[in-house]
Amino acid sequence: IAYDGNYNSETESVLTVLDVSNLIEGYHTLYLRARDSANKWGDIKSVRFMYDKTAPKIEDVRVENLRGSAISKQGDVLRVSAVIREEMSELSTNQPVLNSVGIDGNINNIMKDNGTGGDSAANDMRYSLTITVNNTADTMNASIKITATDTQGNSRTVIYEGIKIDVTAPTINSIQSLDVDTIYKNNETIKFKVNSTESGLDIDAYFDTIDINYVKGSENV
Repeated sequence: IAYDGNYNSETESVLTVLDVSNLIEGYHTLYLRARDSANKWGDIKSVRFMYDKTAPKIEDVRVENLRGSAISKQGDVLRVSAVIREEMSELSTNQPVLNSVGIDGNINNIMKDNGTGGDSAANDMRYSLTITVNNTADTMNASIKITATDTQGNSRTVIYEGIKIDVTAPTINSIQSLDVDTIYKNNETIKFKVNSTESGLDIDAYFDTIDINYVKGSENV
């Protein structure tokens, strides 16, 4: 089809629409030639194009607490990473994108594969980013979304769930003596039980108010 609607000059700009829905993915070659009003054919020209209808693959998503804990607290730094594979074209600019709004309030974090910003190694297809926990509520099922889009507009989103965040300090409900006789003399052992709102705690006990020779950290808890 002539751009101006008529074939009436020596040079014409033309447009054609091709249905590529039945093509296999990959590179294809289109051949063209033109015929003039005197019925003479010109030289054959070719143009090569790529057909890509598959979104990038997002695999092996990991969320690692750099403190080494399975449960994160406010201020902890998490490294989020995933293997991103684009087998036909290329990833679009500023891709992939991490939505971590439930952890640090951001919806548009750009993950990198250049060895910076928390990325361990450049050009290994593992894209990474470090984020800082800024939650104000406890949750055992925080989630993130990773979206990767290629230059052809094909897009894929993966949701990773089960991130545990605890921002509430434990409460000590009671301290109970386990000794029958609660009157002590030098060299006797004091036994007591602490009841708290959480399990698996590290509890420190300080006895310097009753023992002037007490050395911090010498107690058995």
